[in-house]
Amino acid sequence: MRTSIIPANSVIAVTGVTYGLGKGIVTALVQRGAQVIGNGRRQELGIELETELESAPGTFRYINGDMTRQEDAEALINTALNDYGRLDVLINNVGTVGDNPVRSLSEMNLEWWEMILATNLTSMFLGCQAAAKPLIASQGAIVNIGSHAGENTGPELLAYRAAKAGAMHFSKSLAVSMLPHHVRVHTLTMHSVETPGGESVLQHRAESMTTEDEMIMREARARITVLPIDVGHGIAELLIDMTQTSGAGYTVG
Repeated sequence: MRTSIIPANSVIAVTGVTYGLGKGIVTALVQRGAQVIGNGRRQELGIELETELESAPGTFRYINGDMTRQEDAEALINTALNDYGRLDVLINNVGTVGDNPVRSLSEMNLEWWEMILATNLTSMFLGCQAAAKPLIASQGAIVNIGSHAGENTGPELLAYRAAKAGAMHFSKSLAVSMLPHHVRVHTLTMHSVETPGGESVLQHRAESMTTEDEMIMREARARITVLPIDVGHGIAELLIDMTQTSGAGYTVG
């Protein structure tokens, strides 16, 4: 297990922590000594994660919350401020491909479209808005989780691609606007990470596959070499590097 500290006792808020990528990020950061507050919509899983990390060098506190709701986004940040008096980093991890990520345009309805945009894009806006003042005070950082789907086109994932493209451009623009306040804004573009969402896409594709398609899918699964906790350790290394440079906003892919 990696043991380097990011800077010691950093206070970090993470959204969507109960499984998949969010759980991996929290686990890596707490293992390295961070004080992490996270939220999600599956309380029993959040409590389980608290128990799993009790003996780690850092600390983890879970609160139930839906990041598409402004009051829940504010509650996450206020919990960090009430517990530690400051906030150093916000990690916007919340995202979803939905229950049927490969549905066509004619199969979508407005409610589903709005849910995808709210979860992947609006949640990021609400998190950044709630965290802006304390991060300006600490000259901290925002890490927004993007996706290669937001950069590439394709015949499926229409709503998800649109939401992630918007989230990534929002993040880039936010980096410029936060530059005078010495708050860094990073965008991490995810690809080939083992997550429930990625597996869901592969499973739905399999339902209408030819033999040739099945071979392509097997190759796609073979390329999934990154685990969620690896992403967490990568973010930790990014945060270590932040302390070595002056406060300027920039985006990484």
